[in-house]
Amino acid sequence: MVYKFKPMELSFEFEKRWYDLAETIDINVNLKANGEVHVREARVDLVCEQIHTRNQSGVSMGSGGASSIAGGSFSRSNDYVPSTTSVNQTKESYVHSSVVFLKDKTLHQSDLIAHTAKLKIEQQPPPHFEDAKALVRNSEESWTFKWKLVASVNIARGRDQKKQRQVNVKLTLSSSSKLSGN
Repeated sequence: MVYKFKPMELSFEFEKRWYDLAETIDINVNLKANGEVHVREARVDLVCEQIHTRNQSGVSMGSGGASSIAGGSFSRSNDYVPSTTSVNQTKESYVHSSVVFLKDKTLHQSDLIAHTAKLKIEQQPPPHFEDAKALVRNSEESWTFKWKLVASVNIARGRDQKKQRQVNVKLTLSSSSKLSGN
């Protein structure tokens, strides 16, 4: 059994613009074999990364400082204690939509295969979209949505190929305001 580290070249192109939910993205995918390659499956996934950010700020109590060293009581210290800010971020990624454009095909040396994959973006918004709408005017907490297209090829007896690119998907809060992921 021969295992190839770079069994094929993978590239893809799509129109760089804002896409809405339920819209179709036309993706031109090019595959070039570097020898005989059996493709189990080739697909494009629309991946959504949901990022929850929470800013917390406040004043922490001093532990005495200079006045306690000078013999004063550390519990009654009047030392200046600057406010502190901490940022906590949680990220969750999931496949929102996907399309398989090639299955069980053998490619030969220097075969150049061009496909147009039509990825229909699912209508449903990300799971935390309702949470994001509730936090629109909250300065301490927010949700951000980042989107990327991931083209991948599952290859028998070879390293799977994968490429990704950022894509802009528009999420609408209401008729007057928008929350966009990029």
